[in-house]
Amino acid sequence: ALCYGNSGNKQDLAVAKRLLNLLTSKAYNDDKWAYNIAMAHYFAGNPGESASLLSSIIRKDELNFQTYVTLEAIYRNSGNIQEADKVRERMKSAEERLKKKQDKLNRKNSITKAQKENRKGLTIRETGKRPDITNLRIVKNDNHLEFDKIDKIDERGMEQIQDGISEYNTGVTALESKQYTKAQKHLKNAEKKLNRGKISQDGLNFARGNLIISNLATEEKRGVGQAKRYLKYLTKKLYKSREWTYNMAVAYYQYAFMSTREDRKSGKRDWETTAAEINIKESIKLFQKSIKQDKLFLPAYENLIYVYRQIGEDKKAVKLASDLKKNRLKLLQSFSKEDQLSQGGEAYIFRINVGTFGDFDTPADLFDEPNVITIPISSQSTSYLAGIFYSLNEAIEYQKDMIKKGYKNAFIVAFKDGEKLEF
Repeated sequence: ALCYGNSGNKQDLAVAKRLLNLLTSKAYNDDKWAYNIAMAHYFAGNPGESASLLSSIIRKDELNFQTYVTLEAIYRNSGNIQEADKVRERMKSAEERLKKKQDKLNRKNSITKAQKENRKGLTIRETGKRPDITNLRIVKNDNHLEFDKIDKIDERGMEQIQDGISEYNTGVTALESKQYTKAQKHLKNAEKKLNRGKISQDGLNFARGNLIISNLATEEKRGVGQAKRYLKYLTKKLYKSREWTYNMAVAYYQYAFMSTREDRKSGKRDWETTAAEINIKESIKLFQKSIKQDKLFLPAYENLIYVYRQIGEDKKAVKLASDLKKNRLKLLQSFSKEDQLSQGGEAYIFRINVGTFGDFDTPADLFDEPNVITIPISSQSTSYLAGIFYSLNEAIEYQKDMIKKGYKNAFIVAFKDGEKLEF
């Protein structure tokens, strides 16, 4: 319906409406789906139905600010200025309530943050991120024959190998799409055919490594047994690249986690069971190796900090958090958006906070700056952000320009995944 409604062709509108009529009530249970359906109605020429759906989303979640913005635009485009103004006022009220709630939470946490200062005066804001086996960048385009002498493989063996590579490619594609059952089927076939083709154990690493990931990602108990079988056959050649080293560090963590026992009352896990202890040590070793292989690959730091905290190694977590901050700064200063993305996760976005002003002292030329956004601080004052950059060096240059223009207190703010850093 979205595709047809947004095509720009009048004849497609009837198709869009027919598809919308086929939707069942279950499609509206999720707010993201409800929002998309509302947009489809708008494109299909049903602004009233779209507005009704968006209003119902806001009733369920008053902090869904994107929905306010869209609903206001629909009303304004239809000429209903009164309703558009009402939506804007509702959004402002929701923002004020959110700010009060956040201020209260910040005051509550201020003592806790102070307690986290270590001896060097470093406040540890880095609590780490849990290794997530379902969110790995799956390694593709592996060369299964790089460890073998091709002239020593006979014609029949090469046929098996080619079939195995085909199965492997299908399995990896399924794994990347999180179709774990399908991935396991094709990767198992790949491992068997490659093995029959008599390639070396080093060449079988790739199929076995991705089989381990696909089995553990399901979080089913039977997957642990399957993963254990393949783990014992892995060779050191798999860890030549940072990508494979990191992925297997996460896999070993997942194996260790699934081997722990949870105390139902406290929610804590016993990391001292034999399987958990062995595999968490292997996970830590591989995280450390991946950091040595690529000092600017930040997810490895974040995951290892989390692991250290889980097993009570807080001193090691503190030291690694310091290393993370240093290397993150190097990454921000030296790398473009594309370079940041290649290091894992999302890229930082930099803006310049040019200052906070009231209704009567806001400089008129401020609105000539690119990408200006406003952040209400109170009923009397508003903060202004300008510019969008993916490199800290570019943001610094823009900050200098703003200071020359008279914005003496301008400072840099970085945003990523809900995290905010000030420079």
